[in-house]
This record gives sequence, C-alpha cells and structure tokens, in this order.
Amino acid sequence: MAVTIDSRELFNSLSTKITQLSYGRAKNDRSVINSTLDELNSFNYKYPIVANPTKAVLLVNQCCSLIPPEDDELVLKCCQLITNLITRQKVVIDGRTLTVTVLWCLQALKDQDSSTDLLVALDALLRANAGHELITEIVKNSTLLNLAKNEQKPELAFFALQCLEACTIPADDTKTLPPDELKNEFQTSFEIFLKHTVKNHFKLDKLISAKIYIVCLRGLQNVIKQKPDLLSDNLGIILGVVKSYMLLGISGIEFVKPQKLMPSPLSVPETSTTESRGKGGKMTKQRKPKTQPTIMKTRKSEKWDDDTGGYTPAVTMNTDESVPNFGNSVKTSDSDFSDTEGGNLAKLNVMNGRVRQAALGLFLHTIKLTHKTVIFSYWSSFIPENPLSTKHNLMTCILKETSNRGSMAALNALLVLLSLSKVYLAQAEKGENLAFTPFSVVLGLTIKELHKCLSLALSAHSIPVLTMVLKCFAALVQATPYHRLAPGLITKLIRNVKPLVSHKDSTVQVAALIVLGCVLASEPIIPESREAFLKTNEPETPWLLHRCLANLEQDNVPTPVKLESLQIISVMSRNYFEDLVAPYLDHVTKALDLSLASKYTDVQLHAGRAVDFIGQAMSRCAAPCLHFWHSLLQGSLTSLLQTEQPVLRAIGCDCLGSIGAEAFEQLPRDKQILCVTLLFTSSRDEENAVKGAAVRALAICVLYPSLREDSGFVVDTAERIYSVLGDENFAVRVKCSWALGNLSDALVLNKGSALLVDEFPKSLILKLLKGTIKASSDGDKIKMNTVRALGNLLQLIDESLIGEREFRDAVQEGIGILVKNCTSGSNMKVRWNSCYAIGNAMKNSFLFSLQNNWQERVFNSLSDLVVNFRNFKVRINAALALSSPQKREFYGRFYQPVWVSLIKGLETSENVADFNEYKHRDNLVEQICLTLGHLMTLLTKEDLAFIKDGVNSDYLNIQMKRVWEKLLPEKSTVLFDAQNYVTSLKNNPDLSDGQKNTLDCLHNILKQDL
Repeated sequence: MAVTIDSRELFNSLSTKITQLSYGRAKNDRSVINSTLDELNSFNYKYPIVANPTKAVLLVNQCCSLIPPEDDELVLKCCQLITNLITRQKVVIDGRTLTVTVLWCLQALKDQDSSTDLLVALDALLRANAGHELITEIVKNSTLLNLAKNEQKPELAFFALQCLEACTIPADDTKTLPPDELKNEFQTSFEIFLKHTVKNHFKLDKLISAKIYIVCLRGLQNVIKQKPDLLSDNLGIILGVVKSYMLLGISGIEFVKPQKLMPSPLSVPETSTTESRGKGGKMTKQRKPKTQPTIMKTRKSEKWDDDTGGYTPAVTMNTDESVPNFGNSVKTSDSDFSDTEGGNLAKLNVMNGRVRQAALGLFLHTIKLTHKTVIFSYWSSFIPENPLSTKHNLMTCILKETSNRGSMAALNALLVLLSLSKVYLAQAEKGENLAFTPFSVVLGLTIKELHKCLSLALSAHSIPVLTMVLKCFAALVQATPYHRLAPGLITKLIRNVKPLVSHKDSTVQVAALIVLGCVLASEPIIPESREAFLKTNEPETPWLLHRCLANLEQDNVPTPVKLESLQIISVMSRNYFEDLVAPYLDHVTKALDLSLASKYTDVQLHAGRAVDFIGQAMSRCAAPCLHFWHSLLQGSLTSLLQTEQPVLRAIGCDCLGSIGAEAFEQLPRDKQILCVTLLFTSSRDEENAVKGAAVRALAICVLYPSLREDSGFVVDTAERIYSVLGDENFAVRVKCSWALGNLSDALVLNKGSALLVDEFPKSLILKLLKGTIKASSDGDKIKMNTVRALGNLLQLIDESLIGEREFRDAVQEGIGILVKNCTSGSNMKVRWNSCYAIGNAMKNSFLFSLQNNWQERVFNSLSDLVVNFRNFKVRINAALALSSPQKREFYGRFYQPVWVSLIKGLETSENVADFNEYKHRDNLVEQICLTLGHLMTLLTKEDLAFIKDGVNSDYLNIQMKRVWEKLLPEKSTVLFDAQNYVTSLKNNPDLSDGQKNTLDCLHNILKQDL
C-alpha cells in the first residue's frame, strides 16, 4: 500500500512538473520532458496510480501542446503514456482535450515510418469515446487511410484499421443514427473493411491476417448498424463474407474466398396484418399496420410466442444477452503461449475462433437489420437440405465449432433466423416422389436436417451452449408444420429432450421444459405427439405431468423450474386436457393448491393462471370439476383474492371467472355466495388490474343461468359495470366494455321473462344506454365492445319505453353512433361489430314505429358496404344485418334498393383486391344468398316489377346453386321457406304474365338440384 501511495504522489509531482512548463520553453525543456516521460512510463500501471483524473487529462493536454508532432522520440513516449492512462487507469479523455489529442496524433503520422505505439494510442482515444464526432478527421487523413490500405506492411495496416474501426463504433445512444453528412465517411470505411475481407491479401502471416479479419468484420458490423443503406446495397457480398469467415480454421473445412451470394428466386408469401383475438375481455395487443422498409433500424429480440396460440415461457430467456460479449480487443498476449510451433498454432486457433465469432456477429446484425422476406431468400445458402450438401453452412458451424463462444454465436444467429422465418417455414411439406422438387419440399428437407443437427448438438457439455441449443429447438418447433411432414420428427425430438428435464442444472431443465411446452402448443395436434406424451413408466401419471407435479411438490426445486412446470400444466390443459390432465385431476389439484399457497409471488401467479386455463378447459370438455373447485375454494384460491399483491388478486378474479356455469351450479350455496361476494368486493378495488379483472369475471357470471335469473345480482352487476365504464384507466375501460357486452347478452336473454324485465329498473336501462353511447366514442378497443352492447340494448326498448322522450332521443343517438362506426374508421372489427349490432337492433319491431329518417341512413349505409367495401367480413355482417327486419313494411321503400344492392354485392364478390380476403369470399356469397332468401319470404306481388331485372341474372342462379350444395342443414331453413313462399305466391290468380315470369325465375333460382 505504501508503494502505491508513493507512486500516486510521485505521479502527481511529475504531472505538475510538465503542466508548469510554459509553451515557449527553454532549450533544456525537451530533456526535462523526455526524462519526465521516462519516469511516468516506468510506473506499473496495473495498480491504481492516478488519484486525480482531471490532472491526468491536463497532463495529456500539456504534452500534446508542448511536444511537436515531428519529434518522433517524444511522440512515442507520450503515446505510451496516453495508452496506459486510458486502458489501465481508465482516465476519460473527452471534449476539447480529446479533439486536440487526436489531431496531434494524426499530425504525427507518417506514411511508412509510423510507430505502432502512435496508432495504438489513437485507437485507445477513439475506442474510449464511442461515437462519430471524429470520423471526418480520421477519414480525411490520407496518411491513416494509406496505412489502412497498405498491403506491404500488414501489421501497420492492422493498427490503422483498428483506429478506423474504433471511430465507427456506434454511440451509446443506439437510437440516434449518424447524420447524413457523414455518409461519405462511412462509405469510405465500409469499402476499406470490405476490401480486406473479400480480397484476402495477407497470406504470409496468418496471425496478423486473422487480426485484420476480426477488425474488418467488426467494422462492417458497426457501419451497417448506423448506415442501413450500405447493408441493403451490399447484402449479397456481406453474406458471402459471413459464409466464408464463419468457418475459418475449422478442422476439415477448406477456406473459400468470399463471393457474392444471390437470393433464391423462391415464392414466399407476404405477411398480412390479421386481427388477433383473445378470450373475452383480455385484449391481444394489436399493432397498426405499416409498410416496412427492406432494412430496419433495429428490431427487438423476437419473442418465442410471436404467433398467437404459441407457447409463452414462464421464464424469459433473452436471446441476445445470453451470448457472451466478445470484447473489443483482438490482441493476444505472446506471454500466453510458448514460442514453440505448438504455441504459435494455439495462438492462431484462438484468433481464428475470434474471426468466426466476429463473422457470426456480423451475420446476426445483418439478419436483424434486414426484412425477413429478404433474408429468407438466402435461407438455402446457410441451411442444408441433406447431409450431402456443402459443408459451408451454419449447421457445420454449430456442430464443429470448438469454442463455447463460437457455438453460442452460431446458435444465436440460428435462433433469430428461425424466429423470423416462421411464416415461411409453414409452407414446408414432405415430398411425394415428384419429377421436380418444389420449394415447399426443399423447406421440409431443411427442417428435417435442422432437427437432426440440433439433436446432435444436445450432446454439448457446456451449460450455456446446451441451453442455447434447446432455445433453438423451441424456436424450430414453433416454426415447424409437423402435420405436413413425414411422421417421426416429434417422437425423436421428445425422446432426445426428455432426459434433460431431469438435468442437474436448473437452467437446462427450464429450457427443456420450454421445448416440450412448444410441442404441446403445436397445432394441429398429431397422433405421434399424443402417444409420446402418454408413454409412461409411472404407475399413475404420464411422464411429463409426473415430472411437473414432482417439481411443484418438492421444496428444494428452484423457482424457475416450478414456474415452467406450471406453464406446462397450463398448455396441457389447452390441447391435451382430456388425455393428460382430466384423468389425473386430483393430483393436479393437490399440486396447484400447494402452489397457490407458496411464499413466492411468481409461483402463486403462475399457479393462478394454470387454474384459469384448467377452468376454461373443463367448461369446454364438460369434465367433472366439482372437487377441483371445491378444494381450491376451501382456502388457497380465496386467500389469493385477499393478498396484498394486486397482480395476485387480479389473477384470483380470473380464476373465479373461469369456474363455468355447470361447475358453479353444482357448488354449495355458501361457495356460490363467497365467489360473488369476493368479486363484488374486488370490483371496488383501488388497483386497476384487480378492478378490471373483477368486472370481467362478474360479466361472465351474469350469463350463468342461476345468476342471470337472479334480478338482484343482474342489477348489482349492471350498476358496477356502469360505474366502472367511465374509469380513468384505459385498460379498465377496455375490460369493462367487454363486460358490458356480456351484460347486454344476459339482458336480451332475460327479455322473454316478463318478471325479470319488470324487476330491471327502466332508469338503469337508460343509464346503460347513455353510458354505452358515450363509450362508443372512445378508443377502438372499447368501441368494438360497446357497439355490440349498444345493438343489444336497443333490443330492450319496448313500446312503453319508446314513448318517453329521453328514450327516443337515446335511441336516435345510438343508431347514429352505430351508423357512424360501421361507415368510418380504420379498425375493421369496430366496423363489422357495428354492422352486426345494427342487425340486432333491427330485430326490435318497436324501433320501426319511430317517425324519422333512421331507416334511410341504416339501409343506405349497409347497402353501400355490401356492394363496395374492401373488407369481406364487414360486407358479410352488413348483408346479415339487412336480413334482420322481420316484416315487409319494416323495409318500406328500401326493399327494392336493398335487393339491387345485394345482387350487385354478389357480382362484386369476384373482385378480390386483397388476397387475404379470398378466404372470406364463400361466406360473403352464402350470406348474400341467405339475405336474398329472407327478402323473398317477404315479397309482395307489387315488388315483382321492380326486381325482375335482377332475377334474370345467370350469376345469381349459379351462386344460389353452389350455396345449396354447401349449406349446412341448420342454415337452409330460410331458403326452404323462400321456396315454399314463392310457390304459394305463384298460385295467386291476380298475377300478370310479367309477374308470373319473375316468380318462375325465382322458383328456378331456389330449386334444389338433388
């Protein structure tokens, strides 16, 4: 310690000595500077020497001011000092001092005789100050660029390239791209880096060549991250460089000079923006559709569950951060290796490994920065079709890489590539001895090869590598359409992964469970997966369920393993409930009861979610469930609703909402009262998540027969929903709007009971109606639910209510809101729900007694949508709404225009501008034909003259015949009714010849070809 203190004091004294020298120094000042620098460089900088960093910065500034750039000896010594201060003492040199020092170093450079110490100091200065402030000074310095391009002195070229690479390192604020003014500087740097990797000049000294490759590959990575245009313009050659250098030095793989890769002319489908739908009230996040450029600035790590219905791991295992940081230094100390031939070979092997890692780092960023459609066109260049394919691929990299870091880098690149390629790999299928190999079969072969490769890679001894292999396997499972491929892949996969769920390392256990969770979530289900999971050596339970239950029942199992085990049980209940869960429900109940009472919040949370999923599954499968709910309601589940953590109270409400009507009716009365009381209490919770979950659960319960017929419960639920509908929190309003839709369904069902109608206050109906109208001007996620509720509430308006002015005004406003929402806005779900709601409203015959122009707005709007709108689901619901009026007089003068619009809509159904709408075309044609059938059942002989032109359409005849052929029996009633009605109308003796001809045409259209 005394030595260190003395060194600090001496350093401080020597620094003062130099900083006190004046700029116009005496003749002997040079010798003073020389000797002082010698003393300063004699310190052992491994230990802390600098007590005052500010003084050290002043020292550097003074040295650069006093020492002429042409004084080689002093420049060399000053550079050694600068390097030690920055790299070993972590002195930060920035601002004006940085600029002065860098410019001084650049002035001291000489084309041929530059010292490596000078370039090392310049590199240290630039590398410690990531950003692009000084890149202009570096690139415009012809001496430095000449050194970087110098093929005669590769060592100098290496150090010069390091300086160039250092000034391309992105700033800490990665969201800020460099200004366009620096485009030329980055272009110049990019060309120099690319030239050295493509031309492969340095063949004499392999070690220095490897160092140059590392620097250039990192430089390319830096540049493409900041100037994406350079990547898009040079994508083929960059991928060619990656393909060559990611295998450099691997035993048995000959180096191939980089060549530009060409994209395969493959037919890949464009991804479309589809509407994601979750279960009621739990909104799936929707992103606004936007045009994506070929190159994107950044892309966050792909989630493993980025397709709806996929497996969501309980434990998040980040992809990027799991790869070790390879650092910036490419130096390897000579003292680390002996001077023997073996020592040199070991040094070269280390450097070649770092080249491979740098190439894979470049590959990873290239994948992330390139649109997935573009990057997938190079799929076959990196993923082999069979074992006989060229060895220059990513699979060879994974299986033959000798370093853990290299393996991790290769696996990480594969993981991101798989995550981005899911939509395209869905086309894969097995071959059928065809004369040529279609693209889909090629994909199937590559998927099979990937399964084989990753199975071999499971033999890795390194825990991080093994974990990464399993993560790749999980991504591969999510991307593989097993039902389209030859059987056997799933069976082998499960057989290979099964031992790892009992691995000694908990991280590996979690990763293995995630893979199996992805298999469980894979749809459609194939027989071999069910067989593989049902195989058991245990006397009672299937092996995977047995393992998960054991994990939950043992105290010494790490929490992440418990969480993933609960997640496995949740996903089992979705696709394999009757096979893997229902027969063993007693064991599952015991484990969940234990987990709900855990001291760890995360375990309680995931146990609650598992209960929620199992509850939903039991409702779907009508499984015996009384014991399950009775056991949980004895203590653990009710305790969850009374805990301090809001997230647990919210999940407790979700669990109560998933009990289901059948189970609820079987519960003892005290348990029913307990559930209802807990939910009403939670609906007044101060925490938004709890309040929203409770209101949603109440809205599920209000549809249970016993509670729906309990007028007190219905009124109380309606009051709570009304009060929460105006909540400040948007997420709460979203759930409440969904709850309002359910409540309105219950009220419509109760409409048939005069007693229940009388017991529901009219004032509350008016409050709900006004609240719903107001909420229908809120955000789209709320509108899509409130318009549904509005359509139902308008059905409740009877003759007595419509006579009151407030109700009439509310009805007028409500219909206006529905028309507005079905004819405007970019959210298609809002528009088709509004059409559907209008149809529900028009089922109420009392609305037609209003003397106003609402019918004109409604019929004209719906007719226009049926004919012209681009979204077919909106058109389908508009056509459905047009079939709602049950009497001819309700159509009034709009009967004929509606008929004409439906005929035109049938004809324009052939015009499919967006291919994604094609799948809805048959449903649109069917609904238009059914609506026409409904109109025919209301036909009067006076209408025949107006519709005669439309009924002569051959197209109508053809489409009606097709609908007859495909129509389900339960839907065909309206066409049979139309057929009978037209036949009876033909018997009218007062018909004119023209009217008879029209009826004959209608009869032919409706005639069923048996």
